Amino acid sequence: MVVAAAKFVNRGVTSCIAAAGILFCAAAAGPGWAGRSWARRLRGEAHRKGMIMKRAWRTAAGVLGVGLWLAGVGCGPDAKDQQIQALQERKNQLESELASSEAQRNRAMNEKDQALRRLLDLQAQLDDAKRQQGGVTEREGWTYAGPFAWTDIPEVLLFDSGKATLKPGAKETIAQVARKIKTEFPDRNVFVIGHTDTDPIKYTANQWKDNLDLSQGRGRAVALELLSHGIDPAKVVAGGQGEYSPKAPNDTRANKALNRRVQIMAVARPVEQPTQAPTPGPRG
Repeated sequence: MVVAAAKFVNRGVTSCIAAAGILFCAAAAGPGWAGRSWARRLRGEAHRKGMIMKRAWRTAAGVLGVGLWLAGVGCGPDAKDQQIQALQERKNQLESELASSEAQRNRAMNEKDQALRRLLDLQAQLDDAKRQQGGVTEREGWTYAGPFAWTDIPEVLLFDSGKATLKPGAKETIAQVARKIKTEFPDRNVFVIGHTDTDPIKYTANQWKDNLDLSQGRGRAVALELLSHGIDPAKVVAGGQGEYSPKAPNDTRANKALNRRVQIMAVARPVEQPTQAPTPGPRG
């Protein structure tokens, strides 16, 4: 591009020199040499060649500037390469964050599975105790059966439908339970178990996987409130059983309301028997 501009300028310079030579010869010849009309024509020709020369220099300067700009761009780093590198770094970062999230999710699932197994085992122990004891008593909203004592708090006192956020009035209800545990069952383990009916979640289905997930969220919310009232966290287990441990058949609205509850259970710890060292046998 620059070479072409130089050639164009060279032709303009040559033309201007030729026009100037003709004009000089005409002036030297005087009026007798083809007359004044030829002189005017030659001056016009010289003027036209001069304008061509100016345009040639402008064009050459523009072409030269573009060439220098292109050369400067070509010497710098490739913008596409920089963009690709930035995207690759972002991809690596997202993959690292995803791996970390997956590990955390797996740990949470394992912990939830362990809590559920403990709750199922506890339920089996409770059912067995009821069968063996035969005598179940109720007092001040609590049910007593052997080493177990529990109370059921209806959903309507704790949560709105499909939610696991405590209502403002629920905190006083849980505070009363906390005082009962600290005065009557200070050495017992405390299990906080959420329960639901069989109806599928409607208005908050985007927040919970199923009723089991909702019940676990509610059990956790009540357990955290108990901890805020001084219950020893080492003795508290939170979880949920969803629709799988109903108090009544889910065949009427009243029965479904009974099943939507949070059960708080105080369980006496088993007495650990001292381990005796084996008696050594006779020496041979």
